[in-house]
Amino acid sequence: MRRLIIAVGLIALVSDAFAADMGEYSTLRGSNYVPGTPSYIRWSGAYVGGQIGYQTARMDFANTSGVPGLFGAFDPANPATAPLSVAWARFGTNNSSAISYGAFLGYNTQWDDLVLGAEVNFNFSSLTGMARDQQHYNPVPTNQYNVDVTATNTLHIRDYTNFRLRAGYVYDNFLPYATVGLAVGRAQFSHIATATGTPTAAGIAAGAGPFAVSEGETGTQVAWGYSGGLGIDYAIRSNIFLRGEYEYIKFLPLSSTLAAINAFRVGAGFRF
Repeated sequence: MRRLIIAVGLIALVSDAFAADMGEYSTLRGSNYVPGTPSYIRWSGAYVGGQIGYQTARMDFANTSGVPGLFGAFDPANPATAPLSVAWARFGTNNSSAISYGAFLGYNTQWDDLVLGAEVNFNFSSLTGMARDQQHYNPVPTNQYNVDVTATNTLHIRDYTNFRLRAGYVYDNFLPYATVGLAVGRAQFSHIATATGTPTAAGIAAGAGPFAVSEGETGTQVAWGYSGGLGIDYAIRSNIFLRGEYEYIKFLPLSSTLAAINAFRVGAGFRF
């Protein structure tokens, strides 16, 4: 009996010592446990950076030949081209690719691991698409000319700026994000039809000579569109980060030509 009482006393002493050692860190004690506050890398504030990338553009010229006043009949006052028209012309699509480079400037606001911001993203590009159709006019015996007509469409996108909204989620040093935006760019276009004629036997007998005439228009147009993309920023230091992203830009019809860009970019930025 004496041994049993001593054993029970020793167990009680050990239990009290163990509980004292755990103190306020023991989850078993409940009310005294306070979890640590999570910490996040700061992405808030203004930032600026530069970028380089690769982009491809798909240009659809299918609707160009139907534009009133374009690719119509040549000057009726010229007997060599009076019967000529290129309303027959049919144009398809053309793909273009080029290296791009540019800069970005933005501002972030942050709530714990959620980051919202706005950014201006500029890209210089040299994307050119062209579509062409040709037709040969077979002469009848009384015609004075063999005539070849070529109709050509060209679109050149020089540069564009995106005004974007961003939303991201902080994960360690990474900031994955998505963007939506309004795109504004500069585009040059041309619609040119050229006819060349060589005299037939009847034309030579009539004293006709060869000719070449062109008709069309060229100009510069503001390109409006929209964009969406996905990307990720990586903080290599507290105020320096690297970036990689993909963006899709769709422009409204440019002189009846549709254009869309797929852009892949990498860059680096400095956060103030």
